[in-house]
Amino acid sequence: MNDSINRREFLQRTSATGIGLGLMNYSGLAATTARKIGANDKITAAVFGTNSRGLAHIDCLANLPGVEITHICDVDQRAVAKGVQQAARKQSNTPKGLGDFRKALADPSLDVVTIATPDHWHTP
Repeated sequence: MNDSINRREFLQRTSATGIGLGLMNYSGLAATTARKIGANDKITAAVFGTNSRGLAHIDCLANLPGVEITHICDVDQRAVAKGVQQAARKQSNTPKGLGDFRKALADPSLDVVTIATPDHWHTP
């Protein structure tokens, strides 16, 4: 018995499976813990790591319509202060400054996280 499939069959099967799984979310069959974003809702974001690259993340997020930065996280309190100050200049609300990123992740209102940490912090 030969159970091998060619590349075309493989792509057809995996594409059909992916589309089916994606549609499950829209049909309500898949349980999800993510909150639904309506047309009038804003997306809340956190930035982890706020030296150089993280400041660029803040600039980018602050320029997107419908996005609010709610948390700035870094182990260095000077970097937190710098990030909070930059975000506060670019939006109407001042984000929370945190030294522990896990506190931000525990907030159920948080939708998006960007990570701009040094290599040795990528794993945690």
